[in-house]
Amino acid sequence: MDWTAGPRPMTTMRERPEPPSHPAPRSRRPAAGCAPDADDLARRLRKQEYDFTTIFEVATQINAHVLDDRHIDSYLKFLAHYLTTLARGQFGLGKAYLYLQKDLDAPRIVLARDHKEAPGPMVIDAGSDFAKRLIQTAAPIPLDGPAVGLDTPEADALRKLGATMAVPLVMASAPIGANLKGLLALGPKLLREPFSPSEIRLLGLLANMAAVAVHNAQLHRKSIIDHLTQVYSRGHFDLHLASELARAERYGRKELEPRRQVTLIMMDIDHFKSFNDAHGHPAGDKALRAVARAVQRAVRKSDILARYGGEEFVLIAVETGKEDGVLLAERLRREVSETTIMVQGTARHVTASFGVATFPDDGRTPQELVTRADAALYEAKEGGRNRICAARPAPANAAPHDTGRGETRP
Repeated sequence: MDWTAGPRPMTTMRERPEPPSHPAPRSRRPAAGCAPDADDLARRLRKQEYDFTTIFEVATQINAHVLDDRHIDSYLKFLAHYLTTLARGQFGLGKAYLYLQKDLDAPRIVLARDHKEAPGPMVIDAGSDFAKRLIQTAAPIPLDGPAVGLDTPEADALRKLGATMAVPLVMASAPIGANLKGLLALGPKLLREPFSPSEIRLLGLLANMAAVAVHNAQLHRKSIIDHLTQVYSRGHFDLHLASELARAERYGRKELEPRRQVTLIMMDIDHFKSFNDAHGHPAGDKALRAVARAVQRAVRKSDILARYGGEEFVLIAVETGKEDGVLLAERLRREVSETTIMVQGTARHVTASFGVATFPDDGRTPQELVTRADAALYEAKEGGRNRICAARPAPANAAPHDTGRGETRP
């Protein structure tokens, strides 16, 4: 699903109740003990129906999109674009900007802009008075008027944007310092009317729904991403490889369809233990991150790169045969060897060895394919390192070799 194309069409006007007309004169509030007149009651009911429809639409839009593992950022951009568009239309605003928390584990709250019109990212210290006020209030806060009492640099920055209302996206159950999920900055109404109490309550409800959606997306990202290298985790790789092979197997059975191929590339950083021992674990972590970034630069968006364990990485290249897989591995090998790692002011380099195996020739199940690629990687290591070996059929009486991580190489 393409979330970058903006929000899906909302309910048609025939289905959506007509909003109450703002210019229409309001009935006077009845005196104590008197029932409201029919016109006033009808207006209130129309307003409630309109607000309930809005809440239902937002819940539908948020839940209609299943979080795609590769497009979490696109989902958040969709959410931001949808909410700002909705706010402008629902409340008749000229300006609406949404800032979202960039990282679940960030020590500071970095709210990234949702589109090019908004100014750059806003950094809020989690211990600042402004952040504390937003989190404690967990409700829309007016930024204009003499009785606001919110004189902070962050509030002043919002006022310079033309914002008159700050709507925090607060997730109460999140860890302290990470429960501010975002901030919706709203400009004044085009009709220059103040926000009514019912509109402020509606803004609070929409903000709560958005905060839950952002938090769930962040948790999902954390569950599938390796924290150190920011590539996919081993668990996500296992699931994705099984899914890709099942898809290739299913479509490969069709008579008019060409045979689907999936290539698995396993890579291992050469002499990584020696590098760690010589320069320390922080330098080793830096090397792992540098290698991961180098590989990411050389692969397609459709490829899945994951950290398999320790200094070992795996790459799933869909719609790729063995010959193209070997060429891809060679490109990765060059990228890794040319990557510079600065250690205490000195440039260091590492190399990597690669094993390549392809479905269906080298294996039809995830375990078979991993075994063949692992065996090819072992051969590259034994052959001198910093090289590539493609899988070849293993002899029937081949003895397993210890991999050093609790597994065996054939």
